[in-house]
Amino acid sequence: MARSIVPSVHVCNVNPEKQHTAFPASEPGSIRPSESCSAASILHQVQEDNKGTTNYLCTLNRYTLFFLSLVLQPLLTTTILKAQPFPWEQVVATWENHSITLADFKQSYFHYWQSTEQPDSPELRAQVAREMLEQRIIANQGRTLEIDRWSAIQKRLDRDVGLFTRTKYVEEEIRPRIQEPSDEEIERAVSMQQQRYYVRQLFSLTKEGIDSLDARLTAGEDFVELASSTLPDPSLARNGGALGWLAWGDTDLPVENALYQMKDGDISDPVESLMGWHIFRIDSLEQTYQFGRRDQKIIEDTRAQLFNRRFDYEAAIHIRELVWAHDLAMDTRILRSVWQSLAPLLPNQVDQLPPVLDQLAETPPIDIANEVVAYVDGNPFYARQFFDALPNLPRGYLGPNLKQAVEIAIRDSLLTERGQEKNYHVSDDVLSKAKRAEDTYIFTAMMQMATDSVRNTSSDLQKFYDQNQRFYIKHTETEVWEILLANPDSALALTKAIHAGLDFKQMARENTLRDSVRTSDGYLGFIKSTAGPVGERAATLLPGALYGPIENEDGYSVIQTGIKVPVYYSLEEILPRVRQDYEQALFANAYQKLLPSNYNPKDVLVETGLLKNAFD
Repeated sequence: MARSIVPSVHVCNVNPEKQHTAFPASEPGSIRPSESCSAASILHQVQEDNKGTTNYLCTLNRYTLFFLSLVLQPLLTTTILKAQPFPWEQVVATWENHSITLADFKQSYFHYWQSTEQPDSPELRAQVAREMLEQRIIANQGRTLEIDRWSAIQKRLDRDVGLFTRTKYVEEEIRPRIQEPSDEEIERAVSMQQQRYYVRQLFSLTKEGIDSLDARLTAGEDFVELASSTLPDPSLARNGGALGWLAWGDTDLPVENALYQMKDGDISDPVESLMGWHIFRIDSLEQTYQFGRRDQKIIEDTRAQLFNRRFDYEAAIHIRELVWAHDLAMDTRILRSVWQSLAPLLPNQVDQLPPVLDQLAETPPIDIANEVVAYVDGNPFYARQFFDALPNLPRGYLGPNLKQAVEIAIRDSLLTERGQEKNYHVSDDVLSKAKRAEDTYIFTAMMQMATDSVRNTSSDLQKFYDQNQRFYIKHTETEVWEILLANPDSALALTKAIHAGLDFKQMARENTLRDSVRTSDGYLGFIKSTAGPVGERAATLLPGALYGPIENEDGYSVIQTGIKVPVYYSLEEILPRVRQDYEQALFANAYQKLLPSNYNPKDVLVETGLLKNAFD
């Protein structure tokens, strides 16, 4: 599409530390609680219930994410790997024969820290390292039960090992070509960050097409009218080709180099990007200025961004050339049949999509699985291969026209094959990442099994609600006596006098301006904590407390409190909240039960020095 001139839509996940939409993380699954979570009981359950192992690898409820975010990345492996460190890896946390390496920690902590509001600290790093170790301990128990041999896990691991293989391939092919930015290039890039342009464009997929548009411009046709009548993107056409404000880093490098040589009102010569060919017009520009010495962090950040953008651009070109080197023919009739089989199975809600795609990859529709959807250099690419790639495909491409989705699946297959040819799938770093990933899947399955025996029934929720009702207070009703006065000074003086010994009830009968309670010694009754300043303040006081003055709409109150009665939400009023709290508590309980009986977090040996310098 012409609208986007940013290369990332064409680039595979070339950064192993950053998740790209083309290769989304698999999301393990929905957890249910259990009364019996020992390894022995799990083994018994495995023996008794051998059906649907993928049920233990579905969507995870949000309370498991705190734990799984520590290791949950698409770092998958073959099942022969065990959770022991490679000899060259530094260990940051150890308990008995279990350990977490520095590489484990850096990968997981980076993603965890991005998802939490807690500031980075030595204590947080040590906590994360210990929790990673606990998950590995639980995963190792799963290996003794041979959970790592489940077909559902093996299928996921095999699929995602391909992700690491192609990532490694692109890294090894492209990174040696990229030069580190010079000081002059960094200074220019920092200066460019102080400019932005309001840009319109004409677009064509071909050089011939853009030359034709250029000739029409030269002949005097209006730029906006020409864009409106020729752009293939309807939204861009309606706006006369307006891309809006573009700043440094918003486009690929050739486009950026062209834009930043232009002035207000300039029209460019034809410019080739990763998307096609463009002619740009600058409608406006903004410039800011920074005087004085450059902040070193800005310089280093710009250096890293510039290098990564060069890497992404070169990777995109390399991948495109690799794909274009193959003959591709698609059977649109079969593609329509694949969509007809796929569409009824897709859920309406996006958050329900990952487990459905995983299930389709595990068991594709029988009636279409062996159909050939495309030929690559004359070799068949089957529908089952496409279904197997579904979990790793961008969600936006899953629609009636599956052509682009199939192209991405074939692209990934070609990249994986290239990586395998160079034995990257058995390289040290791929195996190291894969070793960590196997822990994630086994841990998830263990937690799922440990919680699955207790169903989230209404009686379970009612019992949990009854036991924890004190946490679900709607408001508090406090018994209140009041003396209402006209000004704060009088109220303050009376408060001090009552505190010194005067009788509150007598003072209420003699002084309150609220006639309705004069004969009842100022008794207001039970006041809700939500009922204005008096109720709000009374809810914070202990029974028998004296307080004043309180400004309210009638004047200034001196109050004395009696008993307090909490009013709770009913279960029906807050059912979603109770269910979430219930699942969180059950998950935490199962988590603790799966740890060995002799495990104590205080016994974990944490290398604080390595953790402190982990990201230096």
